[in-house]
Amino acid sequence: MHEQLARILATGEAADVTFEVRGSTYAAHWCLLAARSSVFMAQSLLFKESDTTCIRIHDMEPRVFKAMLHFIYTDSLPEIDDGESMEMAQLLFVAADRYNLKKLKLICQNALCSCIDTSMVMTVLAFAGQHGCLELKKACFQFLTSFQNLKTAIRSDAFENIKTSQPNILEVLVANVDVPQDMLRSSEHDLAGGDTPAHTSSSIVAEGVSGSHVLTVQGYSHTLGLGVCRQIPSGLFSVGGHTWKIIYYPDGRSTDCADWISISLRLHHSDATQVKVRCRFSLLDQVGKPVIKYTTACHTFTCSAQGHTIEFPRFIRRDELDSSTYVEDNCFNIRCDVSIAKGIRRQPTIPLGMAPPCGLAHQFGRILETGQGADVIFEVSGEMFAAHRRLLVARSSVFMAQLFGPMKENDATCIRINGMEPRVFRMMLYFIYTDSLPHIDDSGIKEVAQHLFVAADRYDLQRLKLICTNMLCNHIDTITVATTLAFAKQHGCDGVKKACFQFLGSFQNLKAIMGSDGFEHLKTIHPHILEELLTQD
Repeated sequence: MHEQLARILATGEAADVTFEVRGSTYAAHWCLLAARSSVFMAQSLLFKESDTTCIRIHDMEPRVFKAMLHFIYTDSLPEIDDGESMEMAQLLFVAADRYNLKKLKLICQNALCSCIDTSMVMTVLAFAGQHGCLELKKACFQFLTSFQNLKTAIRSDAFENIKTSQPNILEVLVANVDVPQDMLRSSEHDLAGGDTPAHTSSSIVAEGVSGSHVLTVQGYSHTLGLGVCRQIPSGLFSVGGHTWKIIYYPDGRSTDCADWISISLRLHHSDATQVKVRCRFSLLDQVGKPVIKYTTACHTFTCSAQGHTIEFPRFIRRDELDSSTYVEDNCFNIRCDVSIAKGIRRQPTIPLGMAPPCGLAHQFGRILETGQGADVIFEVSGEMFAAHRRLLVARSSVFMAQLFGPMKENDATCIRINGMEPRVFRMMLYFIYTDSLPHIDDSGIKEVAQHLFVAADRYDLQRLKLICTNMLCNHIDTITVATTLAFAKQHGCDGVKKACFQFLGSFQNLKAIMGSDGFEHLKTIHPHILEELLTQD
């Protein structure tokens, strides 16, 4: 989503307003601006009534307006040179305050907090006082509780400037040196002229990547009797840029667990010197859900070399597995969930009650729900859906052609959609606006995924197609595989077709579906399916 919105900002496609900032012009889209800023929302209503398409802004630098637009469209800031970071943070804070962009204000506030040192603290403190940024004042006062920091800071030119507007500043600062925090807040109250929050929070963000691998043991009974410590490896799989394999011990890892099935995760290949891993194994039931009783606790370990293994020597007793319903047609499944730690970062302290405001997805979802600023209506089997042309064209080349290109429907404000259910169109719109899907019940996930795949293909929503492909691949079983394969064949979905063929590579699975109605239907559209399945590698 962010890349698509950045593209229409850069190209100006379908723009309906232009801003002139000290000679530089910027094409933009009212619906996106209004979704992100209440000030732009008010301006859009005012200027649309007067048919104004060019708005002049005199009291802002072009580079600042450009960076602010970039944030509005992408929820992030462009790269800023280190030498300009503090100045840009100040200028963007003022711009964010002017246009009520709360998240951008918070980002700028945190950036300024990170700039505080003995050479800059007085400049930051003066800025905080001028613009009423109490948390920034607090950070400056906290830094100046050190007497050495205070002595160094008052030698700066910025201190001379701040004294002209706040003559008693030095007395207040000296009173704060090396005092308890409750006194620090009391003195800050004197300077700020009001209360500041007494409770704050900060965040430690552990970043990582996760994945899973399902090991299917076919011909289970034939794996027994190999002997203690005899292992059977899985195929290789990749998570977090590292290659892994599961090791299956049908007769146990050692003599003290000879009555158990043992399982382990082994690092096969990695370019890193150390890999911090968290893993868990689960026995799956016949619908692919983890069996709680046979799900291990999460274990965290650090791999320092290829071949490093974490072992679960007593995964499940063989007699319990043999008497369970989890072995069907001499086959059972184990899933390994793997999480790789990528690093830890700290987010700056902010007052409680001032959590970072919601971003693009929430704000765009809100205007979809309310219809505020909508300029087109879609009628789908009698149901009406209000939408925003510019947001649709940012996400879909088909909507671009339909609403602004050769397929343009004569500026129609109501467009009829045929061949699609209202619930599918609603979910597709939700994805376009939020880059995610609403909750879908497990019972209907295959049907919904198929309908959404067709809709995504129709409107060239490649990411939605990929999501639907993954949903279909994750819900293949002996009941659904025939109809899923027929769907994949009909709609040219190679990823789903490959997953179905892989599932049917098991002779037991193939035999199980051959008598089903779905398989009979599959043969009508794919007469040589059996030959193709039996000759595949």
